[in-house]
Amino acid sequence: RAEGLAIADHQRARVGAHKRFAIDDMFMVTALQVQAFRVSGDAAYLDLAAMTMVEYLDALQQDDGLFVHHPDFRHRWARGNGWVAAGMTELLRELPPDHVHHAAIRDGYARMMRALREHQIDAGDGAGLWRQVLDSDDPRNWPETSGSAMFTYALATGVRNG
Repeated sequence: RAEGLAIADHQRARVGAHKRFAIDDMFMVTALQVQAFRVSGDAAYLDLAAMTMVEYLDALQQDDGLFVHHPDFRHRWARGNGWVAAGMTELLRELPPDHVHHAAIRDGYARMMRALREHQIDAGDGAGLWRQVLDSDDPRNWPETSGSAMFTYALATGVRNG
């Protein structure tokens, strides 16, 4: 417990210095800060996770609801989108509805979940999964299980928790 909180505190102290706006970071920041909150009850961990999530929503979520991997890499990478979906899901499980960032995060989550429906493979090999690059019709773009698993987790948890 103490070691985990020390790592979360270190991350909290340095999060601004390491901001690179890559979507997979959103799970790494959120998961650690949410777990630190769960162990300690200290809402400052949730505040950091929520503030950081809103910054990433503003920087990387596109009009279609999906996320680009990075400001300089505009593809909608399934696994990266899976990380941010799982991060938002974990954060929303703990973030109080009256938190200043709750509405923005819930809106970003809802927009993403709606967008994912448009890109799910509906027939043939990989039906029910999503492709490695969500917005590519290239025939070499394969069904991707890691991102698909994270999307399924985010969707199922969202349904279960309203």
